[in-house]
This record gives sequence, C-alpha cells and structure tokens, in this order.
Amino acid sequence: MMPAIMILAVVSIVYGACLALVPDGLKKIIAYSSISHLGYVMLGLASLDLIGIQGAILQMVSHGLVAGGLFFMVGMNLRAHALA
Repeated sequence: MMPAIMILAVVSIVYGACLALVPDGLKKIIAYSSISHLGYVMLGLASLDLIGIQGAILQMVSHGLVAGGLFFMVGMNLRAHALA
C-alpha cells in the first residue's frame, strides 16, 4: 500500500502548490501551501526509512513554527489595517 500513499503524497504536493498560486488572500495562500508541505511529511513517513522519518519530523516541527508565525503576522497585519 506504500506506493499508493507515496503517489497520493506527490499529488498532494503538486496540487497544494498549484492551489497556493490562485487565491488573493494571504491566509489562503499559507493554508494551501500547508497542504503541499504536509505532502512532504507524508512522503517521508511512507518511505519507511530512518532518514525519511527524521526528515518528516523535522519538516513537521519547522512547518508548525513557520506556519504559526506566518498566520500570527497576517493576523496582526489585518488588525493594524483595521485600526488605521
């Protein structure tokens, strides 16, 4: 079943990247790019290799920090424009 999961991961990577090009809102761009990033996590986990799993864990941690920070900054930017 691993080849099917790997194919779905690659489709998720490409589909998420294509969707991130379309929307006009920053929150939507970040959300759609998250789909693409988590496809890399799924691909690393599906490899069932030590380096692939370690890379998936590193990607999950870095994605959580970066995406959280980006959503925070976009939210602060929207509040600053609402107050002005």
